[in-house]
Amino acid sequence: MKMEGYIDEYGHPKVPVTVDGLSMDAVVDTGFDGDLCLPIQVAIQLGLKLCDTMEVELADGTRKRSVLKKGLF
Repeated sequence: MKMEGYIDEYGHPKVPVTVDGLSMDAVVDTGFDGDLCLPIQVAIQLGLKLCDTMEVELADGTRKRSVLKKGLF
């Protein structure tokens, strides 16, 4: 199965769905808050300048310390 979607003008991920013959674009609830969590090895390979750590909660409810990068670039 292949599903294609798009990001609307408000930054919401959407996919077309059909329910009981009614077609609509549904918002995909990703929980995305604008931050990205990368493995430390990947951050180092990308040459990111890391600035601090903080405790984060992952989607499965586990908590761990994560290294932070300041800003986008």
